[in-house]
Amino acid sequence: MFEDKEILKRKIDTNKIIKKVDKIKWKCLYDACNKNAINSHLLQKRKILKEVSENEHVILFSGRNPFYFREDVKSIIDFKKVGINKAFTFPLFCKHHDNYLFSEIEKKKQIDFFDYKTQLLFSYRALIVELFKKNKVLIADKRLIEYTKKEEIIAPIDQSFIERIKLGKNDLYYYKKEMEKEINTKEVSQNFTFFTYKYKGFPIFLSAVISFSKKHLKNQYLIDILPVLFANIIPYKNISYIILGYHNKYTNGEIKKYVFSWRELDKESFQIKLTNLLLRCETWGLSPSLYRKIAKRKKRFEELKERWIKTSSALNDEIDFNLFLGSLK
Repeated sequence: MFEDKEILKRKIDTNKIIKKVDKIKWKCLYDACNKNAINSHLLQKRKILKEVSENEHVILFSGRNPFYFREDVKSIIDFKKVGINKAFTFPLFCKHHDNYLFSEIEKKKQIDFFDYKTQLLFSYRALIVELFKKNKVLIADKRLIEYTKKEEIIAPIDQSFIERIKLGKNDLYYYKKEMEKEINTKEVSQNFTFFTYKYKGFPIFLSAVISFSKKHLKNQYLIDILPVLFANIIPYKNISYIILGYHNKYTNGEIKKYVFSWRELDKESFQIKLTNLLLRCETWGLSPSLYRKIAKRKKRFEELKERWIKTSSALNDEIDFNLFLGSLK
């Protein structure tokens, strides 16, 4: 009984630490700006999220938080209904830079998703979110390790995990600087390559940066930067725009093969490919109506959770699983 109380105390203490990290006042992540950050939407509230919302609410995928103690991992992976005012908001930029950087896509009546600068800006925001999340994880790590030393207990954090986060953070800072150079100049050098694919409107939205394949990690330590995939799925005026991209210097054949594989897909192939992409991301959501339709299919979301935990990050290793089968006409 005493041991159970000790474990419970550690769980409570750890969760308190994480909640304090959640309340940190963050600084703007643009270049060398040191002003306080405001909450910024990962995807635009009025032009994108509102389009798939019901009563100005959407359903967000909620991935596993690696720090909260829970017995059942599947119970951590869930979906939550959120108002579009708060959906995918993070303290990323100060008010000035949040307005200045994205004015081209915020103020235009019509967004051109085939325009390089537009593709760059959507991918840049996804990158900054991923960088913010890694910064947050590292601060939480530090505080948890300090706690375990104080309590003289074994740290629950794998040191190799921390090193991977640090390496990933360094890679993201490189891509961040590369993108900011292009955002700040009128003559774009196009150090990145993006492809945009158009499909019939689908009430799914996603914006993420994906480290492409775990099987590359051992070899990637021999080079400077780990290749990543920039992925955006944007529902806009009854069309789904798939924006995929990579850095021209740090890429490989596997990434290019994956990007090209999105061309001219039939309905079922598109749904399977979309399902496989969702299995490798955390920052995505869907309309409440689509969520209800999928939920009617027996154990479909349960299977998604099972596969999300186990799926490799190698995007070309596709799983024959269609989350949307039978849910759409």
